[in-house]
Parts: sequence; structure tokens; C-alpha cells
Amino acid sequence: MSDLHEVVFRWPYNANEVIVTGTFDQWSSSVRLNKGPSGFAATIRVPWEETVLYKFIVDGKWTTIDQAPTEADWRGNVNNIYHAPTKPQEIDTPRYEPPAAQEPEEPVKHETPVVDKETSPVDEKVTPSVPKVDPAPVVPVNDTKPVDTPPAKVRSLPCCCWTY
Repeated sequence: MSDLHEVVFRWPYNANEVIVTGTFDQWSSSVRLNKGPSGFAATIRVPWEETVLYKFIVDGKWTTIDQAPTEADWRGNVNNIYHAPTKPQEIDTPRYEPPAAQEPEEPVKHETPVVDKETSPVDEKVTPSVPKVDPAPVVPVNDTKPVDTPPAKVRSLPCCCWTY
């Protein structure tokens, strides 16, 4: 986490040019606010827990904004004041570490069992049992009578793709 806190300074009123300056830039008038749909704004980075005095320079005039607190400095000048918050505690989150690679296990060996022909009760002649199915009746082709069907009516249409 950064040692600096970001704060947005806003000027919501109509103007041609708005600058913000203060103790964060040693009053050097270094930060020009960008014009947007809701006025002017700029993001400034200030140290955590620091009190910042600042003013706006609007179209060449030094001024404060009424919506922010003000405070007089040792010379009697009234400035806006901003108190940066305390830096949040960093949360230690454990990093994810993938499990260590494991060595592959030995492949399982499949051995063909050895059968002793003399002591084995298994008969070597094994015939698979296939259920018997009655065959479907066969109808000879010659036994069917021809069916008289009229010829199909064919119409010939002229087509532009054909040559006559």
C-alpha cells in the first residue's frame, strides 16, 4: 500500500480556469483542475494523517469553497482544510501455493493367471451360449401379384434454361 492517500479536490461552479494549491505543493499553484460535466476536479496525493491547507484560484482570484471546513493560518489568511485519514492496516493474506508435485506411482502390473491343466476344474472346450431364435418367415418374391398402377402424369413446362 502506498504511503500517500488520494483525495479529489472539486470546484462545482462555473469558471474558465480553476487551480488548487496549498501545503501539498508548497503553495506553488501547480495543480490545474480538469473540467467535467459536474464542474472541475483533480486528484492529489497527500501523506496519510496529514492536515492539508489549500485554496482555489478561480479565474485568477484566490478563494475558498464554502462546502469544506476552513481555518485561519498564523497570518490570518482563511484557507480550506483537509485532514487525511489514518493509513489502513494491511491485511496479510496467505499466498496460494499449489501442492507439491508428487512422483507418479508405479504402474499396476496385470499378469495373466497361469492355469494348471491337470488340476484346473475348467474345461478347455468352452462354447459360448447363444440363444436360439426362430427365423422370420420368408416370403418369396415371385409369389406377389403385380399391381396395376397407372403411369404418372408428366407435364413438360418450358424453361429458359433449356435449349430446344
